[in-house]
Amino acid sequence: MMTDLTNSLADLAERIREANEASIAAEATAIEKALVAGRLLCDAKEACAHGEWGPFLGRAGVHERQARRLMQIARSGLKADAVSEIGGIKATLEWLGKRVVPAPDEVVFVCREDADTGNGQAPIACILPSEVEGFYDVSVIGPEGCTFTTTGKPVKAEAIRLGDGSYFSGLWETVARSLEIPIAEWTFTAGPIYLVIDDCSFLADMVEAPISTKKAPLPHSYAAMVEALEQCVADFTAERYFKARRLQKLCFVQMNKWPSDPRMLHTFARIAGDSRPQRLAAQVDALAKERLVA
Repeated sequence: MMTDLTNSLADLAERIREANEASIAAEATAIEKALVAGRLLCDAKEACAHGEWGPFLGRAGVHERQARRLMQIARSGLKADAVSEIGGIKATLEWLGKRVVPAPDEVVFVCREDADTGNGQAPIACILPSEVEGFYDVSVIGPEGCTFTTTGKPVKAEAIRLGDGSYFSGLWETVARSLEIPIAEWTFTAGPIYLVIDDCSFLADMVEAPISTKKAPLPHSYAAMVEALEQCVADFTAERYFKARRLQKLCFVQMNKWPSDPRMLHTFARIAGDSRPQRLAAQVDALAKERLVA
């Protein structure tokens, strides 16, 4: 039941309505113009020769930091209504800082955070790196923990330019269509990839343990750890060092989950007789002490 308002309150309500609608319209226009400016800046950046970018920004009246922000939003693939839903330009830049793709040994979970408990609510999108660099697989886990939708083939994370000048990201568009959660309520969490894959999936194809210990398959986490250590020794960088250390920790966690299965006997024997991890780890530590500056 509506309450009759006095003339003065009714007039005030209408004035507020008009001001609010004008504010919303102005914000939408400002966001759209910011996206257009960002796209034009992307065009200019590609067209500028070495040394021309700074003078160009001066002529355009745009600071370099502002240009980077406008270009970031333009390249994100977000539409004007999504930017508005997130809370405007500043809020969207903060949101984009949290929107990440997984490292090769990670999975990224996208879900909605429960404001009361802080726990993620289903459905949850899982983004996994594919075998092709720059492409990812998306799976959506339903309320009961079952996967109810996945990408048919890996999708690219980097946004592509469309004919109208806007950008489109197949990865994030896939997540948006799959989740059906307001984009402003997305939360992002990265975790070890072994949380969502079977570390010893090779057991599914084995009837009994292999005859030779040398041919016994290795758990994914163990093989990945050894490979990362070998790469770090062959070509040491800080990034490879920290990746190798991270994979070591992930492998140690997974060891407690490896099944006590007769088919694993030769696998355990192969790991027990493998001196590579200890030798490589010592080499990596020596290189780190020598080359990393505290």
